[in-house]
Amino acid sequence: MGYSIEGLKHGIERCDVNIASLKEAIARERATKKEYAKMIRDLAFAKQKMDEALSNVNIEVIRE
Repeated sequence: MGYSIEGLKHGIERCDVNIASLKEAIARERATKKEYAKMIRDLAFAKQKMDEALSNVNIEVIRE
């Protein structure tokens, strides 16, 4: 067979460590995704307000 019980148990322990690391990485990525989504909403809102402000600007050119 070529495998020892101790080696296989160590393999299981490494799997558990790797799973914990991946869960932490996924949590960080979800937080980053949430932050990016908020930034997108903020930028879209700012653009909307800028567009509204610009649409309300009336420039009158007077030539003499």
